[in-house]
Amino acid sequence: MAYPVAGCCVRRVYDLGVYYDRGHRVLEHCTGYPAQAEQAGETVHSDAVHHLRKELRCGAKFAYERGRRSMTQDYRINTFGLMQKQNQFVNANLPVRDCELYIATTPTDLIAINCEAMIVNASAMEQDDADMIFGYYQEVNGCTDETIFWLGEPMPPKAARKFFKCYPDFDAIKDKLKYLLLTAHSKSKKAHEYSEKLVNGLKILALIRKHPGISTQKLSDLTELSQRSVQRYIAALQATGEWIEYDRTLRGWKLFHGVSILYGDV
Repeated sequence: MAYPVAGCCVRRVYDLGVYYDRGHRVLEHCTGYPAQAEQAGETVHSDAVHHLRKELRCGAKFAYERGRRSMTQDYRINTFGLMQKQNQFVNANLPVRDCELYIATTPTDLIAINCEAMIVNASAMEQDDADMIFGYYQEVNGCTDETIFWLGEPMPPKAARKFFKCYPDFDAIKDKLKYLLLTAHSKSKKAHEYSEKLVNGLKILALIRKHPGISTQKLSDLTELSQRSVQRYIAALQATGEWIEYDRTLRGWKLFHGVSILYGDV
């Protein structure tokens, strides 16, 4: 299935801070927006955008802050096809202070722009666009953090319906909108925290694998975690079967015989 490349898709790539070439290889990490990319003569291929979008939806969104890599969470509610008063009502019921409302003008924005929840008036959408969204969520098979409130027809097919919360119209969610958005925010926050812990664990494993004998202090400096947190992550990795041991000669951590189960060295 082909997904159109809108300007927001390109922005999504640069929000992430990772630039892919046509072969899906990471060429460089950067920040900025399409205008800066054009000045540098860079292009983003549609396949790369689609490939990257799938990674993003599985919780691998990153950004660079002050030269260091860190995960970021989008406090955003997306809407599509709602009337002005309905958007104003949504804006007045955002779950947290830092949350923002994004009014999508094209269906591709719903896929391209990260959010905690989206409210979609299906009657304002063409059938082909609806099928694109249904197909996308079936393809990623639930590897998403956002909650989707789908209003009206066309309804998702049975195979995709588990990924959508379906209602007949906006009035059906109006009275409980604040609660629904708070629930979506809580779900997204938990998923983000889990993803962040997973990334930290994999980062520590990668550093130990690449630099045998690396000290706890060095791991702490490189990951921007406390030494106690680093030790907890190492204990968690050991519990998963990674044979990480402390080498008294090197005065640091290493993998037994340099072998990692998660990296498939066995």
